[in-house]
Amino acid sequence: MSTDDNTASAGLRPVDIAPAHSVVVRYLKRAIHLYEFPAGSRLPSERDLATRLGVSRATLREALRNLEGAGYVEVRRGAAGGNFVLDRTGSIDEVRRWFTDQGIDLEAIFDFRATVESLAAHRAATRANPALITTLRDLNDRMSRTTDPGEFRQCDQRFHMRIAEAARAELVRDAVEEARAALFHPYRLPTLRTLQDRCVPEHEAIIDALADHKDTDAAALMNRHIRATADSAGIFMRTDTPKPT
Repeated sequence: MSTDDNTASAGLRPVDIAPAHSVVVRYLKRAIHLYEFPAGSRLPSERDLATRLGVSRATLREALRNLEGAGYVEVRRGAAGGNFVLDRTGSIDEVRRWFTDQGIDLEAIFDFRATVESLAAHRAATRANPALITTLRDLNDRMSRTTDPGEFRQCDQRFHMRIAEAARAELVRDAVEEARAALFHPYRLPTLRTLQDRCVPEHEAIIDALADHKDTDAAALMNRHIRATADSAGIFMRTDTPKPT
């Protein structure tokens, strides 16, 4: 068999090298999806961002134009200007329509989240140390006190990712990040107090289980928390919820 035949049988195809600005677009979208840059926040200056990403300012500007056209960022002029993550207020119905338009199956994503984040909490509980517990309590405290929905979502994102990282399993961490990124939407929901009243006590219970190294309880509480989040978005999850011991 020739080398060409071997290549074909292995399913190898010519590599499609994306333009540099497209790579930057994907990188910045990911950062926005994971709330490293929450709605309403200002991106770093073009000079700083280009340096950090290792690209030219021309490449960065092309990427920013793409993000502006896709509704991710807006350019503001003047002394306090710059590139800002678009800040829109929307209802639950508008958010659901946005996901439908994107072809995203919310029930499937929440089912996946409930599975992988419960596993992450279970593993993290057997590996939790005082530094992790302190970090989680600090994040949860910030969530309880903030009046900024963007900061709330950023702290919530970091809370869940710290637990995923504490699981010490790269595949689990990556799965949690992927699922959470898939749930990005470009709206601020006008229900911050409602979110705080539900999420903060649920997070506190998860932290207590992690601190006590109760792996089964941590997994069950995380599962219940994910399902409560789905329920608040009007998503019915069919499978049973495990109960803490």
